[in-house]
Amino acid sequence: MLALKQQSFGGLLPSGQLDQSEEELRPRQQQPRTIRLLLAQHRVETVEQKFQRLADEWHRETDHLSVTAQATAHRAYRDIVDMGEKTVPHILHELQTTGGAWFQALREITGQDAAAGIQDYDAAVREWERWAISRGLIIHR
Repeated sequence: MLALKQQSFGGLLPSGQLDQSEEELRPRQQQPRTIRLLLAQHRVETVEQKFQRLADEWHRETDHLSVTAQATAHRAYRDIVDMGEKTVPHILHELQTTGGAWFQALREITGQDAAAGIQDYDAAVREWERWAISRGLIIHR
């Protein structure tokens, strides 16, 4: 007959037989740092969180560049463009608050140039906002 041993999680199993490792059974705060880091990597980011993380990285690594083509070729910028139309509201917010070479991303994502021919930055932002409102991508503020 197999002896039963009680585990800290309260279950009884035959001695020497565990269906989970003792690492998995520890309370979260007692797990080694590497396990906590691995678990954190599997959290799902919202569109806003992912956009902000990539935009922050892009600004940090390209704001010093004077050539727009170099900045817009950066991996984080390309990842934002690849996220598609759901990033338009976030890009418009960035244009209003932080600035940056976002007009190219808007053109690539939408296939349109809502601010064609407009040279004034603020006027171009307003035209893109009108465009996004007319398509239900943002709500008029």
